[in-house]
Amino acid sequence: MRLLNKEQIINLPDHFFPMVVLADNRKSFFSKAIKAHTHGQYSHAMWMREPFLVVSQNGRLAEKYITDYLQPWNRLKFFSYPEMSEREESEIHQCLNAQLARRSRYDWLGIVGQLFNIRKLNFSSRYYCSEAVWEPFVKVWGYKQTYPSPSELDSRLPRIGWEIVGIYDPTLLPGA
Repeated sequence: MRLLNKEQIINLPDHFFPMVVLADNRKSFFSKAIKAHTHGQYSHAMWMREPFLVVSQNGRLAEKYITDYLQPWNRLKFFSYPEMSEREESEIHQCLNAQLARRSRYDWLGIVGQLFNIRKLNFSSRYYCSEAVWEPFVKVWGYKQTYPSPSELDSRLPRIGWEIVGIYDPTLLPGA
């Protein structure tokens, strides 16, 4: 697996986009709780549409700069789909644009559903982060709506042809 530094992430070639990014904030209690419940290494999922920009579901779904996540306490894992057609890329962008236009708030009920393993317990018009990431998979490629966690995306994406571009982990970089 390729270890990426900030400069490499900012300069990723266009052919990797759009990509899925998993994140882990090592300073966050909420992040630790999600990882403990899902038995995973990541607690957040988002789309990176183009260099610098991610679509991230925090309090509200919004575009943010990837540099907001390139902090010493964060780890990131980048996935790309090398077989993505131009049509699929366009449809993903359309789906993300529609999500952004709704400015949906966080699906806290969906997190309760995850906690009690009642996956369909959620607000239908809201998302938690990995639900927002999974929606284009449902709409563009016809995958079943499954309400995945970030850890489930981590294991599922390679099984459906997505490749790991690299990871960002400042604790593993030289000089850490």
